Amino acid sequence: MTRALAVMKDQHWGEYPDAAIPADCKGELKLKNWAFAIAARSTMRMARIALARRLAIIMHAMLRNGTEFQPA
Repeated sequence: MTRALAVMKDQHWGEYPDAAIPADCKGELKLKNWAFAIAARSTMRMARIALARRLAIIMHAMLRNGTEFQPA
């Protein structure tokens, strides 16, 4: 998950354009499906940025409330 946050430095990900989205994970992941839906509508770059923003919002809420991550 921290690898996805590195998308903020997009110039370093030129060799691996979709590396920030966890495509090799087994099972259903809501965030992965959400990000690939955005990529289908626009571009993979926009999907990576949206995913990084969504993860930042989730992590900020977790830090603010002191909760642990509970995958849905």
